[in-house]
Order: sequence, then C-alpha cells, then structure tokens
Amino acid sequence: MIIDPHRFGGDGGRGGDDAPGPEERLRRYRLGMALALVAISMLFVGVTAAFLMRQHWGGRLSPDSSLFVRDWIAIPLPFPLLIFNTFVLLASSVTMELARRSAVHAAILGPVLVMPGIRDDEKRSPWLAATIVLGMAFLAGQTTAWRWVAAQGVLQTSRTAASFFYLLTVTHALHLAVGLMVLIYAAVATLMHKPAVSRRITVDVASWYWHTMGLLWVYIMILLAVVR
Repeated sequence: MIIDPHRFGGDGGRGGDDAPGPEERLRRYRLGMALALVAISMLFVGVTAAFLMRQHWGGRLSPDSSLFVRDWIAIPLPFPLLIFNTFVLLASSVTMELARRSAVHAAILGPVLVMPGIRDDEKRSPWLAATIVLGMAFLAGQTTAWRWVAAQGVLQTSRTAASFFYLLTVTHALHLAVGLMVLIYAAVATLMHKPAVSRRITVDVASWYWHTMGLLWVYIMILLAVVR
C-alpha cells in the first residue's frame, strides 16, 4: 500500500498544495491592509485639499462694494481636551504594539503547548484589552469635544469651518471605531481559545491599521492647529 504523505500533513501543515501557510496568509493580509490604508490616507488628503482651498479662496461677492470678501471664520477649539485625547490614542498605539508582540509570542509557543505534559502557566496578556479601553476613552473624549464646539454656537456663525472640523474628526472616529470592532473580535477569539496563529494574524494586521489611525490623528491635530 502506498501512503500519500500530503494526506497526513506532509506538506508542512499547510493543509494542501493550494492552502497557504501562516506566513503566506500574513503576507497577503498585510498587503491588503496596506492598500486599504493608502485609500484611507488619500481620503484624508482629499478632505485636506478641500479644506485649504475653501479657507484661502472661498468667499462671496459683497453687494455693497462689489468686492470679493473672504467669509472664513476660525472656530474656537478645545485644544487641551484634544491634546489629552491625542496622548490617549498614542498610549493605545503603545499597548497595541505590546499586544502584537504578545500574539507573536503565543503563536510561536502554540505548537509546544499542545504537547503532552506541557502547561501554560503564563498569565494572559492585558495589552489587547488595554488598547480597547484606551480606544473607547479616545472616542468618548472626541464626543465631549464635539459637544463643546457645538455649544459655542459655531454651527450658526462659522458653519463652513465647523463643517470641516466635524468632517475630519468624525471621519477619523468612524475609521477608529472599525478598528475597535476588529480588536474586540480578536479579544473574543482569545477568550474562546481560537488557534494562536489565526489570532496572531488578526492582531498583527489590526496593529497596522491602529498605528495608521494614530498617525492620521496627529496629522489632523497639526492641520487644525496651523490652518484652522
């Protein structure tokens, strides 16, 4: 009788000639995420271009003097609160990186821990949960900032400037909320003892997304501080 080694995992655990291994899967997901992040970044670049054009060249024709009058009015912003939110998000990037490293460590030890007589006495990493908490704290802080701006009455007196502020910050918050949902999924997968390799891929790719959201927020803060 001839035994096919591929039938019993002789292909290195990839599950068949057509099934990619963990490293190949990770590479593909990273590539897909990189393309998605380029598209997201271009979205913010487009909004920035519209923001700058409207600020510097927008206006109306005065009926009295027949002159072109700029109608852009800068709005008050709660910069102390926004700066605090920035530090919260940057701290979440640190915990996200620690969570990624912990996931890599768990994926490496995974094949060892399933061996008979081997026990896993290491406590579960708190970094993923910490990132989720910090991400929620950032969104709560942003909600407070939006309410503060609305309370200043800028939606009536400086409607255009306020619109761009909300467009930039709310769009960023929505993208961050998507990242939060992925992190919650990864946390649930950990609690359900899903394969460490799959969890490692999810956390690794999510870390790319999360760090990019942090960089985009720093970019937005600089934009609001310099050209608002």
